Amino acid sequence: MSGYRLYKSPSLQSFPDTYPNMFLGGDPLAKPVYVIVQNAGLGEWLGRFLTRKMGGVMGLRLLMPEQALRLFAAGFPEACNRMGGTEKLLFLDGMKLTLYKALEEIGTEDEVFAAVKGYLQADPENRLWQLACAAAPIFHHYGMNCCPLTDSWETDTPYPGLGATDRAHEAWQRRLWRRVFNGQAPYSHLSRVLLEISGTDEPYTGEEARIVLFGSTFLGERGLAFFRKLADYLDVHHFTLTPCALSETPSQYFLLNNARLSAGFNSLIPALKPDAVEENQENPGSGETTLRRLRASLIHNQEFSPPPENDGSLLIHDSPGIRRTIEILKDEILAALAQNPELAPTQIGVLAPDISLYAPYMEIIFPAKENNLGADSLPYNITDLPNRDEAPYPAAFNALLKLPGSRFGRGELLPLLENPCFAPADPARARQWKTLIDELNIRWGADEKHRRTSGAADTSTGSWAQGFRRILAGYYHDEEDSRTILPKAELPDTLAEDAGVLIQAVRELHETIWPLQGKTMSLREWTALWEKLIAIWLTPRREDPFSAEDENHRLRIKKALRDLNALSEDVNHLEDFANPRLPWPVFRALLDEIRAGETGRRGRYLARGITCASLKPTRAIPFRRIYVLGLDENIWPGRDALTSFDLREKIPRAIDISRASVDRFALLEVIFSAADHLSLFYTGRDAERGEALAPAAPVRELLEHLGEGAEKLMRQHPLAPRGTAAPCPSPAPETRPVPCGREEGEGDMETVDWEELAHFLRNPVRHFYARRIGARLSEEESDPEDCDILEAEYLRWHRQQAEAVRENITALENPENFIAALTRRCHLESAVSNTPLAAMQAEGWLEDAQSLAAQLERIRGEGFNPQSTFSCRLGGRNEDAASEKMRTLPLLHAAPDGMPPLAVRGIVSGLGFLNEDGTPNRQIWTLTDFISRKTPNAASALRSWTAVLVLAAALDEELPDEIRVFRLGGRDFKARRYYFSETRPPAGSGGEKILIAKPRLLLEKLVWAFRKGEESPLPLYPELADALAKDAAAADDFPLAARTAWNAILSNTFTLYSALRDCKWRRHFLPEPMLENTLLPQMYEAIYKAGGIL
Repeated sequence: MSGYRLYKSPSLQSFPDTYPNMFLGGDPLAKPVYVIVQNAGLGEWLGRFLTRKMGGVMGLRLLMPEQALRLFAAGFPEACNRMGGTEKLLFLDGMKLTLYKALEEIGTEDEVFAAVKGYLQADPENRLWQLACAAAPIFHHYGMNCCPLTDSWETDTPYPGLGATDRAHEAWQRRLWRRVFNGQAPYSHLSRVLLEISGTDEPYTGEEARIVLFGSTFLGERGLAFFRKLADYLDVHHFTLTPCALSETPSQYFLLNNARLSAGFNSLIPALKPDAVEENQENPGSGETTLRRLRASLIHNQEFSPPPENDGSLLIHDSPGIRRTIEILKDEILAALAQNPELAPTQIGVLAPDISLYAPYMEIIFPAKENNLGADSLPYNITDLPNRDEAPYPAAFNALLKLPGSRFGRGELLPLLENPCFAPADPARARQWKTLIDELNIRWGADEKHRRTSGAADTSTGSWAQGFRRILAGYYHDEEDSRTILPKAELPDTLAEDAGVLIQAVRELHETIWPLQGKTMSLREWTALWEKLIAIWLTPRREDPFSAEDENHRLRIKKALRDLNALSEDVNHLEDFANPRLPWPVFRALLDEIRAGETGRRGRYLARGITCASLKPTRAIPFRRIYVLGLDENIWPGRDALTSFDLREKIPRAIDISRASVDRFALLEVIFSAADHLSLFYTGRDAERGEALAPAAPVRELLEHLGEGAEKLMRQHPLAPRGTAAPCPSPAPETRPVPCGREEGEGDMETVDWEELAHFLRNPVRHFYARRIGARLSEEESDPEDCDILEAEYLRWHRQQAEAVRENITALENPENFIAALTRRCHLESAVSNTPLAAMQAEGWLEDAQSLAAQLERIRGEGFNPQSTFSCRLGGRNEDAASEKMRTLPLLHAAPDGMPPLAVRGIVSGLGFLNEDGTPNRQIWTLTDFISRKTPNAASALRSWTAVLVLAAALDEELPDEIRVFRLGGRDFKARRYYFSETRPPAGSGGEKILIAKPRLLLEKLVWAFRKGEESPLPLYPELADALAKDAAAADDFPLAARTAWNAILSNTFTLYSALRDCKWRRHFLPEPMLENTLLPQMYEAIYKAGGIL
């Protein structure tokens, strides 16, 4: 029986619940039933629902809308043939290709293209493709939804009623449409076929079938008209979601704004002339809850009354940030499951405008173990995930795709070289390659020719070829043999083999893949070439379960290439155009788009655990509880990014299928799909600026519709789940860093280098998060950039000065030779390019070195003897022989009360005896330190203070009367004169005299602070200690003084660098410092004040 029957209901589930047999064939010999759904997720839900209801379902035939239109249009063969048939119908990707070739063929000289001529001429090759990509979806939309426009184009008639600018854009778009879709071209658009069918008396001769349009109002006017014509021959049933029972325009503001989609469809019903219309006003759930009363008010287009009750059926959450949202979500779901034993995770849905933003946090916070679900674990499945290119095999393929025409920079090649799916590599070899590339300072450019063609001023420094020459030179050159190359130290045999593989791989990649940027080929030739390149360069891992995962990714990439072959068939291999060949950027863009279109899943959709998906039309399938995330202002609803030539808003349309209209209607679907509970989440506060943020406009409209009392449904959540963080317990022995070696007497005691104690004082927040917690910041791990090094980094010169002052001060006696040797080595190491800027930098270095040499002469006059320096090793092994240059001291042990002992080890260099009238005074030791600042502060004293402290504690009864620290650097500084007995102060009046009365006790206090800094972050930066020392109120109210000083430091924008203000660890992990911690004043008094740092 033929006919068009329309069913309207606000409940999606009511259709298959009421008419289950409508979706199924009566028996295997009956005519088939085709169910047309908007998305695959809806089809899966329908199949599962019918299976539960009917006990089993066989052969449920699901079609997407365009598949259905193409299938049933073939039932009118004569009309199809007049339009070129359905074989060469152009869809989005085919439309892009044909428009690109049409634009290329027509050129921009035609006066009709004056409106876009300037845009195209700036970069013809790239912008032709960009214009084609922008125009293709617009043309596709025109065909299905702007019927008056495309109907006029079929007769080459300008569309009337447009302004001057729009007329100019309409003219060149009409020219393109006519070039692609004309009587001689082998292409057709679905809308042209449907238009031809609508005007023909030809009977339908296709397959006899029943058609069910399930929940779809997105077919467009032309698609709906086609199915209405098809109903003259077939049995067509159309089920539509309609939130309001009335056919006229809704009067409620919330309904008026969010139901434009269904209102547009309702306006078409008279033209569709259904043979029967059935309406169902089912309201899911039970009881008079706020959520059910909300649905009733919408169904009947009435005001919401009486005021809403806080019964838990409808909640709106103000949540600070994505991670916190998932934490709150988990708590809410666990509570709901605990309160209702009959509620199953599969009856819960989680939606978000883009679920992929939340997926990584769900993986962390929803720990679902396959066979052992803990009390706080939630099983879940996620759909609508983007193609996971971060997996090794697709990541390696992406790295290959980036190489044609590239700079061959380290940032482009390292992701490939380190990838386990790169055929020449293995994990051990990849690590060696990374180390080798870092040591060689390789930046970019395959060789001199490549760098020269890319416009480099220095054609050698930093290239792969130069680095490889240094490796090879290491086998037959010593460093002194040449002034033009710095040989890499000869590598062991295994590493030499790895280096050889690296050299060969980079050279072959440059020879085979880099030149593809300038090539043009047909689509089939491009796909064949890349199938060959994949076979050469990529290989799945052999270990289980990675081999199966990589093989799956390999097949998906191969399928994408085969899809491009199919696309080539769809566009008739572009043989309708004079030049069917495509440049590399166009092929790459097509391949990326096809691969990006493949969405991923985790878990079994709808079958296991909580279902998580993106918020899309007909995606809000019925659940008992639904949670919608990310309903933020200016984020959702989405907006169409309309180009200047887009005419969609100028053409009358019955159905508004704009992005905003579709998103708003999706919220209505959610409201009617949640049987028992609905939670809406939005970000209510800016995490950085602290500003209050509003929810999305539809959420605000919902609150207005609920009226007085709606605020009772709001839930505001704090930034952290707890008010203050509990301190971490002292680290267990098995979690502490493993020392690199054991000294005599250490046993299982934890050891620490004395310089790490200084690092702790310099940045105690970093010490806690990096050492104790093991956290890492991406900024700390960033690779060098792929650009020329115009000048050496500042830290290299800082380190060079510090090393010279502390360990090799005689090198400063000849500043010219010192700088010449440094700059030569920098160039040979590729640490800096040969540029005028580098030469200017070297001149500045020379001035600094001359200043240090002058300071060296000054301290010579004060008794410093640079010719007789020595080092002290703390805790040397028995076999380590003492010498004049290396003295061995006992291993230091510190064990504060109640804490595990700590052994302090390391080497203190640059020591000496004060020279008095040519004779060394062994009761006055000397030490040199470098200070880059003009004004010394607590931070600049930390290293030398710690060195003096551990030396004094280790020397014990052999303590000298004084350890004098000569400070060189930004200017002439007074020496710091540390003494250890109140009864033997230093003689003379020069320098700063500092008493360390009980070195071993002070060391224990330092180790105590070090251990406490592993339990919780102690934000006592040296900069803060400096500020507290200037504030007399610190002794009376330490927290207030610390807070005042802290805020002053953060708000000071005049200093270029502040260790506290600019600390990435503080900003990332500790936005709110715990200055009320009672350990801070103890640490400040014991170490900074009484200890002698300040």
